[in-house]
Amino acid sequence: MIENAVKELKQRQQTVHEQIKSLQAEAGRLGKALSVLGQLAEVMTEKVQPPKTKKHKMSAAGRRAIAAAVRARWAKVRTPKEAQAKRPKNKLPLMDVVLGVLEAEQAKSIPEIIVAVNKAGYVSKSKTFATIIGQTLRQAGDKVVRVKRGLYALNG
Repeated sequence: MIENAVKELKQRQQTVHEQIKSLQAEAGRLGKALSVLGQLAEVMTEKVQPPKTKKHKMSAAGRRAIAAAVRARWAKVRTPKEAQAKRPKNKLPLMDVVLGVLEAEQAKSIPEIIVAVNKAGYVSKSKTFATIIGQTLRQAGDKVVRVKRGLYALNG
C-alpha cells in the first residue's frame, strides 16, 4: 500500500512538473507577443514627418515686379482724382435760394421749386434733389407754409 501511495505521488509530481513546463512555455510565448505588440505601438504612435521642402526665396526684383503689377491693377480700379466730378460750389445756401423763389400768394410744387432754384443759379448734381428740397422746406419752419399736399408758399 505504501508503494502504491509513493507511485501515485510520483505520478502527481510528474504531472505537476509537466504543467509547470507547459505554463513556462506559454509564458515565454506571451512575453514575445507582448514585446511585438509594444514595438507596433511605438511605430503607430510615432509622428510622421512630412518631407522637407525647399524654401523658395524671392529676389528683390521679383518683389518689385509683383508690387508694380498690384499698383497697376489698383490704378485701373480707382478713378483718377481729375476725372472725379467735383461738387459744385454755390454762392448762397439752398435755404436762402428756396425762400427767395417762393411767393406768399402763389403756392408752388416741388418740381416747380426745383426749376426756379435752378434758374436762380443754384447747381446740384444730386439724384435725390427733390428729397433735399422737401427736407429744406420742412427745416424752414414758420417761414414756409404747406398750402396742401405737395404745394408750398411763403408764410405771410
